[in-house]
Amino acid sequence: MLEEKNIEVLNLKTQAVTIDETGIDIIGMDEMANSIESIDEIMKDFEKSNNFKIVLSHYPENFPKYYSNYDIDLVLSGHAHGGQFNIPFIGGLYAPGQGFFPKYYKGVYSQNNVNLVVSRGLRNGVIPLRVFNYPDIVVINLKPSE
Repeated sequence: MLEEKNIEVLNLKTQAVTIDETGIDIIGMDEMANSIESIDEIMKDFEKSNNFKIVLSHYPENFPKYYSNYDIDLVLSGHAHGGQFNIPFIGGLYAPGQGFFPKYYKGVYSQNNVNLVVSRGLRNGVIPLRVFNYPDIVVINLKPSE
């Protein structure tokens, strides 16, 4: 449907953009359709760029096993629906792919100098209800290093 509207889908593709003379490479990953070996091959090629590198990965639970081990700058994810239900002072109760008390359910995480941003998203998961978990749209401002 997106391609019918002339929107480029970055499914295992890289798109280079330049903003204010800063090069940014963006790659969309499809972890569900690829083996760990093919993801490793793709990421080793992608990390060779000297540009700021952004990975689009729907599944935040793949951050520690795939993306935090490469020379990339930022991973953008969703899928966890903010933990669906949040328990005050404890966190998210359940996220698809991570189960109960998920580690990566909203916000910013860092490992090996790679940052992961997980959006809570706009819709609900299978359960049509959110508790202490408002939908969100993430806005990220990238600044040149000083």
